[in-house]
Amino acid sequence: MKKFKLILYVIILLLFFGSGYYIGSKKVGLVEERLSKMKSSMDVKIIGLEKELSKARVKVKLVEVKDKLLQARTDVIEKNFGNAGKQIDAAKEAVEKVAASSDDDTKKTLKPINDALIEVKADIDKLNLKVTAKIDDLKKEIDRIIEQG
Repeated sequence: MKKFKLILYVIILLLFFGSGYYIGSKKVGLVEERLSKMKSSMDVKIIGLEKELSKARVKVKLVEVKDKLLQARTDVIEKNFGNAGKQIDAAKEAVEKVAASSDDDTKKTLKPINDALIEVKADIDKLNLKVTAKIDDLKKEIDRIIEQG
């Protein structure tokens, strides 16, 4: 009878141990599942934030390009075509740099600006005073892109 009780206690002890282990492993699985969902959610948010940061960087660069255009316009009005050409070259380089590190949509948006900068540079090299109108149009286009976001 004592052996029977001992065996019964061992079986009950094993059942408690087994059920505790089973319940614990289920909780771990549940925690792992929740963690996986949260991780994928955070990845989506991170990608969205990276895109927004990239757009913000493009806007900052476009503001810098606009500043260089305004300086070039002032230089053309003062008939200082050498400095105006340098400003346009710097603006073109900034646009190319930001386009190189951007997605395809941004590259398509920046291509007309780069082409216009090439035209403006050619007019400045020809010492054309009417280039100020092109610079103004380009400035308006940059403002439109910045506002569009």
